[in-house]
Amino acid sequence: MSDRMVNRLEVSGDPAVLAEMWENISGITDEGAHEYIDFDKIVPLLAELRIDIGVDRMTAIISMAVWHAKLHEDYESVDLLLARDEFSAYGTREIFIEHFLEAEPRTLEIGQTFFEAICTFDWMRYKMWCTEYWGTKLGAFFQEWIGENTITFQTAWDGVPVMILFLSTLYPQLRFLYQYAS
Repeated sequence: MSDRMVNRLEVSGDPAVLAEMWENISGITDEGAHEYIDFDKIVPLLAELRIDIGVDRMTAIISMAVWHAKLHEDYESVDLLLARDEFSAYGTREIFIEHFLEAEPRTLEIGQTFFEAICTFDWMRYKMWCTEYWGTKLGAFFQEWIGENTITFQTAWDGVPVMILFLSTLYPQLRFLYQYAS
């Protein structure tokens, strides 16, 4: 069995209801990418299963990488971020670190706080909750709009037929065609 499932969702019906549904279930990731389906907007994650340190996820990840590099002189996380297209313009570790320390004076504090939060977080409970209520341990990723009211996305380990069935009960006037395969 593959660790990734490819999902395809096609929805048809009244254009106004379709627009409302897409508006209600879509969002923007912390990285600024458009999400066509956000499981958290369909079945919201419990508040106690969120890591919230007052900044967006990407700021927390960058801060932790900078904090770790400054504390341990270990640049692996910074190098991984520099390999991403949106950060490659910084060129060097030093410029990357200097930029984020100047842009956010609390970078080191945020990095340490995020590190401590993820070290004490109950990941098993989070994965169990997501699997039970969403049908998969993570949300949808690698999302793509492929046609009129049709999206594809990937999920970890399994499809999400129960999630889509629940979504269809929220919009009974729409027709849902859902497929998934490894």
